[in-house]
Amino acid sequence: MKRGLSFWLVLLMSWGWWQVGYAQSNYPVWEDLYVNDFADVIDASHESEIRTLLTEAYETQDVEITVLTVRSIFEYDTGDETIESFATNLFNEWGIGDAERNDGILLLVAIEDRELRIELGAGYGPADEDGLGSIIDRVIIPYFQEGDFSQGIVAGTEAIVARVQGN
Repeated sequence: MKRGLSFWLVLLMSWGWWQVGYAQSNYPVWEDLYVNDFADVIDASHESEIRTLLTEAYETQDVEITVLTVRSIFEYDTGDETIESFATNLFNEWGIGDAERNDGILLLVAIEDRELRIELGAGYGPADEDGLGSIIDRVIIPYFQEGDFSQGIVAGTEAIVARVQGN
């Protein structure tokens, strides 16, 4: 009888661990509050520059901005079919920004998908969305078209920070 009870206990515990593993997210796990270059496209000097910009933005404006590069959103098997849904779900998963003000910003670049997005917390309005959207077209994409992802991300980050600071 004791042997049968042990079998069921082990089986139940195994099932519990499987459920925990199954419930885990497939989104990338952030390594740094400010820069997560999983596509390895940002030069070391640019990464340092971005981190300094975003640290200053956080310290002066109390706004959390995160840069993330990935090779492809489809590497993560999240079920997201678009960069918009991937960015929104990852933004919420990582908890970017102040939860009460909902004021975080995510710059997401998917290199092989040839897509990028600036995801804003719900605390921003349509004017902010339009302004930040124009940063993609006017600032970031010209560098990307030249194949300079690193400088495009730096320039985009500078423009986002300037916008947040009201410049």
